[in-house]
Amino acid sequence: MKTAILMMAHGSRIAEANDAARDVAAMVQEMTGFEIVEVSFRELHEPNIQQGIDTCVARGAGRILLMPYFLFMGAHVQHDLPEEIEEAQKRNIPKPLPQWT
Repeated sequence: MKTAILMMAHGSRIAEANDAARDVAAMVQEMTGFEIVEVSFRELHEPNIQQGIDTCVARGAGRILLMPYFLFMGAHVQHDLPEEIEEAQKRNIPKPLPQWT
């Protein structure tokens, strides 16, 4: 099973700020040796977090390590990211088949 790392950043209207997040992801990939390392953004830029998760799955990830890339433990980290994860789990985790007795 492939494991992916999805870096989740805030996102910015300033392209260079988003490029910096991609540079960090490239460093993470080099340091870890993971084949799949993707970047996603909570706001203001794409790919959004759901698209980032979908890209990891499409690339063959059976497990995704979610890496928040935020400066502070604010509302996005404490509330929004867990909601994003729950939404992705509903889409990607197969439901067990009903048991017939």
